[in-house]
Amino acid sequence: MPVTGVSLDEARAFCAWAGGRLPTTVEWQAAAQAGDATNVFPWGRDDDARKRPAAVRRGRTPAPTPSDVLKPYANALGIYDLVGNVWQ
Repeated sequence: MPVTGVSLDEARAFCAWAGGRLPTTVEWQAAAQAGDATNVFPWGRDDDARKRPAAVRRGRTPAPTPSDVLKPYANALGIYDLVGNVWQ
């Protein structure tokens, strides 16, 4: 499950503790587009309503969904949870 309620500073501190770092905006974009700049959505060029994140209802985001439930929606690089699984 994605972690929620973490500030940017907390995320950076965790990454530093783990010996890593957060991706840059360019790295995130490349990963989200699976290395293909023509991809508009993480799943490809064309919209697919079945792959859209759950709508926010009454100002609240739905609870995160386990990544294994979302596996059909991984992008071409096999990356999950790029949009909509937690409040962005």
